[in-house]
Amino acid sequence: MNDDALGAHVVEQLAIAQRDARAMNRDLVAMTCVGLLGEHVHDDARTAQVVARALCRTDADLGVILPDANDCARVVMDCGVRVAVEIDLE
Repeated sequence: MNDDALGAHVVEQLAIAQRDARAMNRDLVAMTCVGLLGEHVHDDARTAQVVARALCRTDADLGVILPDANDCARVVMDCGVRVAVEIDLE
């Protein structure tokens, strides 16, 4: 998927998530990139950057949840998007 198509996919998925949150009368405060946008966000810095830039172009004030802190987390933060890291308590 090229950068433009991926960016459009991010915006489309965000709109769906926002619609679903409104239908449940809840606020959408964070999105899980791994679940919502595909596993490649965590593994590929270019994809992480495209996703982060697409999030910045929306009016939503969202962060990104990643399974661990890696180079992709730094790329997302460098784009101005908050990053939360999942913690496995097992």
